[in-house]
Amino acid sequence: MKNSALWRRIMDIISSNIVWSSFQKEKKQHIYYILDTDSADYDKMKQYGKHVIPFMSFRHILYSLVANLYIASDSKKHLYTWRAKPNVISNRISKHNILFLQHGVTALKRVHPIFGMKGSSPMTHFTTTSRFEHKIIVENFGYEDGDAPILGFTRWDVLEDTSKPEEKIILAMPTWRSWLEEKSAEEFKASDYYKNYMKLLQSQKLARILKRKMM
Repeated sequence: MKNSALWRRIMDIISSNIVWSSFQKEKKQHIYYILDTDSADYDKMKQYGKHVIPFMSFRHILYSLVANLYIASDSKKHLYTWRAKPNVISNRISKHNILFLQHGVTALKRVHPIFGMKGSSPMTHFTTTSRFEHKIIVENFGYEDGDAPILGFTRWDVLEDTSKPEEKIILAMPTWRSWLEEKSAEEFKASDYYKNYMKLLQSQKLARILKRKMM
């Protein structure tokens, strides 16, 4: 497993472009992707054979401990049992190098207490989307210039724009909120977050604008 890179399981969601880039385009022999066998994507990932490792299997633990580099869109804590009590494996994982692909564009989001060099989940390398974002990550997150490469939105490198001019579609995709973790459906529906989004989606003013724009 010399010089192996470990692509991390993140919430059981496959970013197919990442897998395609690593397994097909780059033809790397020492890149592995960890995925829960309960994932809806697990069956279609079997085509990559030994490079897809079942989450919490013996190989998962072994490869996690000896890998040279983790590549992920979240912290190293997600590589093992979530919110585990102090243990040897989590401790070893926390000492590995990691290339952070980001969830999306960080830019002005104040997540330095988490992903900053002095945060709870510091990264070794922090990819940035632009010179503007690079400046923020270096000056406010504490990373060296060379550890915050400007690579664009790396998670979606090989996605193709298949949209058609005649198709007018708006995609609204609410993001995850930490304070709503592990809340019941009733509690979620009682939150300001849910209420404000529903207010927007059910807005008659928005409906009139969309109708005027023929969307």
